[in-house]
Order: sequence, then structure tokens, then C-alpha cells
Amino acid sequence: MAQWDNEFNDIDFYGGEAFFIMDDSQDMVEVRYRDGMIIDVGLDSDNIYNITVLGSDDSEGTASPLCVVKFTEREKLHDKLQELIVRFREGIHEHDENESRTAELLDKYGLDFINVPAGEIRELLTEELKSPAEGSSEYIRLLCAYLFCAGGKEDAELIRKAKYTTNMDIGAMIDKEWLTSLENGGIADDETRSRDELIADIVMYYMDYEDRLQWD
Repeated sequence: MAQWDNEFNDIDFYGGEAFFIMDDSQDMVEVRYRDGMIIDVGLDSDNIYNITVLGSDDSEGTASPLCVVKFTEREKLHDKLQELIVRFREGIHEHDENESRTAELLDKYGLDFINVPAGEIRELLTEELKSPAEGSSEYIRLLCAYLFCAGGKEDAELIRKAKYTTNMDIGAMIDKEWLTSLENGGIADDETRSRDELIADIVMYYMDYEDRLQWD
């Protein structure tokens, strides 16, 4: 175990979970990802290393690998594995990581949006807005949704900052009605639904979001 840990502990698996089979005659490694992709390392009967990238963990993925790299030199294993991980996961990893952050936030605070600790949410949102992570629009939207539901008029400024001073993707995710509702005391008018209606809409959105995460 220690030998394998030392050899691969500097590899960036880009969010994947690595499984090592401690068999010196096989040198097998399997890296699994939440979206079903597998990167598999094995040593065949001719002592040739095979790194196989499968798009999915099913018969279709096995029948049509995305890539197979073969080589004989054991010393190339580390670098070849890292190269393929970067090639196939670099762009996807950012999305997966931010989706995981959103899921963890939702798991921690739940769907009782009105009773979340507003102070904690303010701190998280303030910190995130200092340097928004790439692809973090859903994570920031959830923080703003929590703050709209649990906060008050004084929080409109922070939500406005999230909507208008970050990037367009984030701004588009944050409902302008949240700002108007905070500022007018939650009263419905011709352009803004009532606070209760907006909160109900938020809860429904994240109930569906949780269902999508479970389905994925």
C-alpha cells in the first residue's frame, strides 16, 4: 500500500476516486467519476500496460472505449495516467466540483430556506464573491436564494453585488424579483410576485434540483 501511495500521491485525479489493486503482477488502477467515466490501468498477459478510458460504466462504454493507450515501460505509468486524466477531465472537473459544492451546501442547510442561519450564509456569499470559482453560478445562486429567504432588506445590497458585479452567467441565475421583494417588504405588484410566492418557487426549484442530482 505504501509503495503505491508514494508513487501516485502527486497525481491530480480531477475529482475522481482512485482504487488500487495491490497485485505486483497486474499493477491495476481504476479511477471512477460521478458521471460514469472510468479510467482503467491494467497489465495484460504480454506484459503490456493498457490505460483505457470508458465513457460510461456499462456494456456500451466497455464496447466503445474513448481511448486506449498501450506501452511496455513501467516507468511511464505515472505520467501516462496523469496525461490521460488531464486530457479527458480538465474541463469536466470544474463543473463536477462546483456541482458538488452546491449539493453539499444543499445537504447541509436543506430546504427549510426561511430558517437557515442568515449570518453564516452572508459570510459564505461574501467570501465567494471575493474570487468566484469558475462555473460557480449555481452555488452562488443557492447562497443568494438562502439569503433572500432568511435575510431582510439589508441583504439586498449583497445579492445585488452577486447579480451585477460578477459575470453574466452568475447574474442571469439570480432573480431580479428577489431584490425588488426585499426592498418593498415582500409585497406583490405588477412586476413582482409576493415574498411567499417567490420562496415557494425557490423551494420547488431546489426540490427538482435534488431529484436531478439523485438521478445523475
